[in-house]
This record gives sequence, structure tokens and C-alpha cells, in this order.
Amino acid sequence: MITGFALCHNVTPIITESGERDYQASSPDEIALVKFAESLGVILKERDTDSVVIEYPDKTEHKFKILANFPFSSKTKRMGILMRHLNTGIIIFYLKGAEVKIQKKALPEYAPIIKESAEELAMDGLRTLVIGQKVLNEEYYQNWEQRYKEAQMAMDNREKKMRAVVRDLEKNIYLLGISGVEDKLQDDVAGTVDNLKTAGIRVWMLTGDKVETAKCIAISSGIKSKSEQFYVISDVDDNKEIIDYKLKEAERLAERCILVIDGGSLDLTLKNSEKLFFEVAAKTQGLVCCRCSPTQKTLIVAKMKALTKSRCAAIGDGGNDVGMIQEADCGIGIVGKEGMQASLASDFSVLFSSKYR
Repeated sequence: MITGFALCHNVTPIITESGERDYQASSPDEIALVKFAESLGVILKERDTDSVVIEYPDKTEHKFKILANFPFSSKTKRMGILMRHLNTGIIIFYLKGAEVKIQKKALPEYAPIIKESAEELAMDGLRTLVIGQKVLNEEYYQNWEQRYKEAQMAMDNREKKMRAVVRDLEKNIYLLGISGVEDKLQDDVAGTVDNLKTAGIRVWMLTGDKVETAKCIAISSGIKSKSEQFYVISDVDDNKEIIDYKLKEAERLAERCILVIDGGSLDLTLKNSEKLFFEVAAKTQGLVCCRCSPTQKTLIVAKMKALTKSRCAAIGDGGNDVGMIQEADCGIGIVGKEGMQASLASDFSVLFSSKYR
């Protein structure tokens, strides 16, 4: 598992002017996991487009050649890297990502372990990530590589064919472990959110985290007060009557209710009862959308403006938030460890991280 954290990422090690090792990456979560591996003695020494060098606690260096790399995206919610261990010649495929994705890729016996462990970590307010591996024999790899090259050169449906070949590689993954990363809040977040709610401003949280994690963040950030309760809509069927019933129940509890909905349920709700959903959401004390894609974030802002005639300020700190920031009446980008994309796309830019002061 620790070797997987030290290899499966897009982190680049650098040496600072003071001679200390540091890391650069688009995701602070990836850096946190690489630093965790380093704290246990597995150190990322070098990284470029073709190879990775790591050092084990016994001071031996191991070099891996990168055969293929499949970066993380908000659509796939996972990343994979195919490598050859040059010391032994072994070919290993590492895959990490959201538990809802890796659970389907892992060997069947790991499904209940992944689900239970991820829920336990999420209840502590941690952002979960599952990592696994698959060891390939030379014959399988040569065959897979040939099919992947053919898909890359295809004139028709190239992307579809490439995805199909990659999906074959992602089958029957051996579970290495599940991690939980704490997503720390800035100072005085709870007090600020409470002041906004006191002023009559509705605060909605759109996040890619799973339901349990998002609920913990909603509590710690002050979106949910002690006098309020969560009303959760998740794993709903494509049935308008059931969806309408749940929304009416949320409306009945609106004065002391924080509405929580996951990404899959949100798609079905917007498909069957779009107008009712936004009417109810606007009446509740807050909305928490979980496992929310960038497209869904943008859509929520656009529909909320159109159907409720309310004015909206969207606040975000990463590339996944750019769409909603641009769609809002007032876009606020936070400069921090997630990078500058949100800041550059916003009407107002806020500096919080001491790194940028």
C-alpha cells in the first residue's frame, strides 16, 4: 500500500533553496499521501514523464519505468499508472480513486470491505481514497499494449475504443488499502457561515465528497446548527412519485432542515422534478450536494438563478469550481493549495494560504 502511494500519483519532487525535499502537484491530497509514505521511509526521489525512483527504508533505490499513465479526472474519479519495476522486470498496474469506482473494479470479495471501511472514515469527516494493484504477466501486457496502440490510431470512435481497452486493464484489482485525508477548514469558517445565515443568506455546499464526509463538514463549518437536522435523499430510483414524496417531506421540515442529496439522486431528481426540487431547496436552511461533478455544480447555480430568481455568489478554490464561479452573479476564487484556476476565473480573488502571502 505504501509503495502504491509513493508511485501512483502525478507528484514531482523538488529540492528547495534550503536543500529540503518538497513536492509539487495539482492536488494537495496527492502530496499528503506521498508525504505519508515518506514518513514511513518510502521516499519519492525522482519523477519525470518516463520513470519514477523511490527509496525504501533500507536505503535501496528502486526504479520504475512508466508504461502508461491515466490521469485523474472529475468524470472517471480515478487514476491509474502502469509501470515496470526495472530491478525485477515485474509489471504492475496501480489504480486509486473514489470507493464507488474502485469497488466496481476490485475483486468481488473486497466490495464489502471497501464499503464498510470508507463509511467509517467518512463518518470521521475524512476524504476517502481506495488504492489497489494488479500484477501482469508479459504475455498479457504485450497483448494489451498492442490493443491500446490500435485504439489510439483508430480513425473512428477513438476515445471510446481507448476507454474500452483501459477498462479491461482495470478488471480484478487487488485491494491494497483505503486512506482517509483530513480536509482542514480555514479559521473562523463556522462563525462566518453563521453570520451569513443570520443575515438571511442561504448557504449551499456543493462537494465531491461522499455523503457521510459532507455531513461532517457541514457540521464543522456551521452550515448545520445544533437545532437543525439532516434530511438525506440518496440512492433513489427513477420514480417521480417517490422523488416527489421525499421532496414534500423535506419541504414539511424546511424550517429546521438541511437537505442532503447525492450526485446520482440529483440527476434523477432534476430529470423528474426539477422545479419542485429548487423550490424546496430554497425553503430549507441549507443544501448539501455530495459526489457532485463540476457539470452538476454549474447546473445547480444556473437553475437556482433561473427558477428561484435569487442572486448567487459562488465560492471555490479548485479547477472543479470554475464552471459554477463563472455561472454565478458573483464569482469568488480562493487562492490556496488547489492552485490558481478558480482565482483566475473569478470576479474577486481571496488569499488565505500563508504560502501566497
